[in-house]
Amino acid sequence: MSTKNLLSTFAVHYFGFTMALDYSIVLLSVEELWSSLGGSATLFGFMFGSYALAQAVVSPLLGYISDLRGLKFAVMLSLIINVTGNGLYGLSVLAQSLHMVFVGRFVAGLSAGSVTLSLIYLTNTTPRETRGRSVASFKLAQAIGLLGGPLIGMFLVPLLAGHEETTTTTSKIFNLYTTPAWLATANVVLIMLPLIKFFFKNPMAPHMAMKFNCREAKRLVVHSTLLMLSVFFGTACFWGIISDLFTLAFGQYHLISSERDLWKVYISGGIAFVVAGTVIRGTIHRKLSPAMFSILGLIVNVWGFVLLIDYKLSDKSLQNGFYFGAVALSTSGGAFFFTGAGVYYSQKITDFSDEARNRRGVFLGVFNLAEALGRFAGPAVVSLFLRLTDKGTARCESVKFDPTHCQVLNVNIVLAVLCGILSINLLLFIYYHVVHGKRRTDGFLLSNTDVTNPGEGRLRFTDETDDYLDRENERRVPFRSQMELSPPQTHRRSSHASSQDSSIHTV
Repeated sequence: MSTKNLLSTFAVHYFGFTMALDYSIVLLSVEELWSSLGGSATLFGFMFGSYALAQAVVSPLLGYISDLRGLKFAVMLSLIINVTGNGLYGLSVLAQSLHMVFVGRFVAGLSAGSVTLSLIYLTNTTPRETRGRSVASFKLAQAIGLLGGPLIGMFLVPLLAGHEETTTTTSKIFNLYTTPAWLATANVVLIMLPLIKFFFKNPMAPHMAMKFNCREAKRLVVHSTLLMLSVFFGTACFWGIISDLFTLAFGQYHLISSERDLWKVYISGGIAFVVAGTVIRGTIHRKLSPAMFSILGLIVNVWGFVLLIDYKLSDKSLQNGFYFGAVALSTSGGAFFFTGAGVYYSQKITDFSDEARNRRGVFLGVFNLAEALGRFAGPAVVSLFLRLTDKGTARCESVKFDPTHCQVLNVNIVLAVLCGILSINLLLFIYYHVVHGKRRTDGFLLSNTDVTNPGEGRLRFTDETDDYLDRENERRVPFRSQMELSPPQTHRRSSHASSQDSSIHTV
C-alpha cells in the first residue's frame, strides 16, 4: 500500500474513533448535567436518544452528498457540524439552558450520520473478498473510541470534582459537565480536520459515471429493505438493553453507590467491545463469513439477555458474575452482529453494482438509517417499561446514587420479549441468507452501451482476461476486459486492475 493510501486509510479509521469518542465521552456526565439544569427524568431518554435520531435523519442525505460532491466534502461538512453541536453543548451551563443541551446533542448527532461515509469509502476501495477485515478494523477503531470516552470521563471526575456549581464565566464554560464536549471539539479541530484536509484521498470508481435508474434497481431495493428490517430490530433490542445497563446495575444488582462506580458499567462493556472487535478482525473471512458473524451475534445477544434475567440471587459474587457476564455477551454479540451485517450489506452493494450505480452512498446511507433508528427506538421504547421505582416512601433517583429503596420494574417481561424478537430475527436472517445470500457479481459494472463514445471523455475500457484466438490470422492476441475511470488528466484503476495498484477497488 502506498504512503498516500495508508494515510488516507488511517484518516478514515481515526474518523471512526472520533465519532465514537464524541458519543461516549459525555456518558458519565450528561445525565447529571440534565438534572442539574432542572431537566426531568422522563425527557432525559428522549434527549439522549436525539443523537441517534439525528444520525438516522441525516445518513441518507450525507450519502447523497457524497455521491454528488465526493466523500471528502461530505466528511469535512460533517466535522464542521460536529464542532457546532459540541460548542452549543459546552455553553449550556453558562446559558443555564436545557434547550442548548438538547440542541447540542441533536446537532452533534447530525455529524454522526457521517459514519456511513466510512462504509462508503471501504466499499469503494477494498476488494469484496477481504472487505470484512477492513470493516472490522474500522469497527475496532470505533470500539476503542467507545471505551476511551468513559476512561477520559473517569479521569475528569476527580480532577473537576467540586466545580459543578460555579460563579465565574470561565468555570461555567469549563466544568465537570462541559469539559468532555470541549475535549471532543479539540480533537476534531486539531487532529481530525487536518487529517481529512491534507491526507484523505477522495476515491473515484467506475460506478460514479453510471446514471442511476430506480426502475432497474428493484432487486437491490428488495434486498436492502429486508436487511434493513433485520438490522433495525437487532439494533433496537441491543441498544434497548445497553442503554439501561446503568439502571440494572443500580436498581437490580446494586453495583453503584457513587459516581466513581460508573466505570463498572461503561468500561466493562467497552473492553468487551474491543476484544470482540479484535476477534472479528482476526477471524472474519478466514474462519467465519460476515453472514455467520451476524447469526452468531444474534445468538450471543440472546444468551446475554438471558443472564440479565432477575433470578433473585442472594450471593453478591454470583450476582456480579451474572451481570458482567451478561454485559460481555451482549456487547460482544452486538459487535458481531453490527460488523457482520455491515460487511454483508456492503458486499451486496458490490454484487448489485449494476443496479446501485452512482447511488452507492444513498443505499449505504439508508442502511445506516435503519441502524440509527434502532438506536433511537430501542432505548425510547424499553425505557417506558424498564424503569426505576421506589420500594417504600423514599424517592428513587439514580443520580443520587442511593439504591437502598430502588428496584427495577418489568425486568423479566422485557427481557423475554426482546429475546423473542431476536430469535425471530435470527430465523428470518438465516432464511434470507440461505435463499438469497449466494448471489455474486459476474461481469462488469459498465458496458460500451452505457456511454456514447467509450473511447473518449470520462471512461476508458481496457479489459484483461484470457488471450483469445484470432481465427483470421491464426494467432493468439491479448484480450483486454478491464475498465478505468479516466477523467481529464487523471487515470485511476478499478478493482479489476492488477493487484499491484491498490488505490481503488470497486468489485
